This record gives sequence, structure tokens and C-alpha cells, in this order.
Amino acid sequence: MKECTNSGWSVRELERQTASLLFERLALSKNKKQVLTLSQKGHEISQPSDLVKDPDVLEFLGLKKESVFYNRIAKSFVLIDLKLGKLTHQHIGQMQMYLNYYKRTEKIQGENDPIGILLCSDKNDSVVEFTLPEGKQEIFASKYKLTLPSKKELKVEIQKERKLLENYSRKVSK
Repeated sequence: MKECTNSGWSVRELERQTASLLFERLALSKNKKQVLTLSQKGHEISQPSDLVKDPDVLEFLGLKKESVFYNRIAKSFVLIDLKLGKLTHQHIGQMQMYLNYYKRTEKIQGENDPIGILLCSDKNDSVVEFTLPEGKQEIFASKYKLTLPSKKELKVEIQKERKLLENYSRKVSK
């Protein structure tokens, strides 16, 4: 709220900064001033090549050199797409296109259809439910967080799970 007031952001600008995870980036950054400047000014583009990052450095993911994820147990490719902001029907449509590509060009006999996982900072179950045809179970959407939960948050989650188990146990025993 302070930054919104200090910078004179409109509602739309606040939504943009929230969707771009500005505050999470600030919390994780060693150079907060540079992140704030970039968020206010934006990425300066003076030539077309400034639009493209080459290469994208993803060492934080700890990936091996293989070109795609393959799950030996499921016997299928697993496609993962990381999205900022709210999950939209366009994101799901894009994932469906990726799955179709892998199914038609990469899948070999004996393998199962590929699985798609959309990781987004804000998940919407209704968008998933109504974008996919009924019975489709190859695309999954999940919310991601940039930090681990606090001890207090973990305790709350554990208590919720205990209550669910207790309720389930009561139903089963009746």
C-alpha cells in the first residue's frame, strides 16, 4: 500500500505489479533499488534483440541436460509451464496445443499421453473446469509460491489436514 501511494499507481498498475510478483522479487533480491527502478521504468528496448533473452538462465530449477521431462512410472512426457499472474483459458489452450504436439510427434507406441502441469501465481479452478472438455485429466493447474510457508502457516495446514482425516475416519467407521 505504501509503494502504491508513494508511486501514485493506478488500480491497473497495482494489478500489473502484483501479477509480475514485484514484492516477491523485491524480497528475494539483493539489489532492491534496481528491481524497483526496473518495475517503474520497465525494460528499456532500444533494438529488437532487447526483447529476447538468449539464453534464458534457469539454473535455479536444477534441471539436467535432457530436453524434456519424462516420467518413467507414468510412461509419459510431463510438460510444465510456469505462468505469472492469474491462470487464464488462453494458458490452458496453449498447454493443450503443447500436449497435442507431443502426442502426435514425440509419443511412441506403449507410452501414455503426455501430462501438462500449469504452475501459476494465482489459480482459478473454474477456469480449469470450464475450459477443458469433461473427462480431460491430462492438464493440471497448481498455484505456486516463491517461499516456503512459515511455521505458523504449516501448523494451520496440518490442523486442517487432521480435521479432514478425523471427519473421514468418523464417516468410515459409521
